[in-house]
Amino acid sequence: MKRNSPLSPVRILLALATLAVFTSSGSMAQLRLGGSLHYGSEVDALGLQVNGYFPLAEVLEGKLSVGGDLTYFFPKTQEAFGIKSSVNYFSVNANGHYSIYESEPMSAYAVGGLNYTRVSVDVTGTGTLERVSGSDAEMGLNLGVGGEYEVGFGHVFGELKYVLGSTDQIVLGAGVRIPVGGQ
Repeated sequence: MKRNSPLSPVRILLALATLAVFTSSGSMAQLRLGGSLHYGSEVDALGLQVNGYFPLAEVLEGKLSVGGDLTYFFPKTQEAFGIKSSVNYFSVNANGHYSIYESEPMSAYAVGGLNYTRVSVDVTGTGTLERVSGSDAEMGLNLGVGGEYEVGFGHVFGELKYVLGSTDQIVLGAGVRIPVGGQ
């Protein structure tokens, strides 16, 4: 029976969400939910991401937001000599955004947080090699920068971050975040 790690990505995201709710109890801050397209240099693939960030109004003069994201990178499939291989990646991140520049309608922020990446490989063939599969997961750190530009319905954003760990990759992304609730 496999036991869950005390630092599983789901537990980290739940802890950050709880922190956001309790530290902002005196104000009605606005949650931002979004989606984006990302590219990972080590994975060498495009991915789709869903994310959410919540400003902590009473921490560091309102310059800190916490949140997380899930990125699914499109699978890579190759076939040669009757053998087909498929590689799948996904990552979960729990990040803090610290505002380093604000002048409406633009803002810039530093990114720091935890990364969990999982890779799975599936190889199928004929003869003695019918099917072989395996997976691996690892934790890492995120360091980077991002920027947002306010548009009528929300914020367009771009991020560049480096994932430190066994994955060691640069991740470049762009997308949209839409305010939900609050003021």
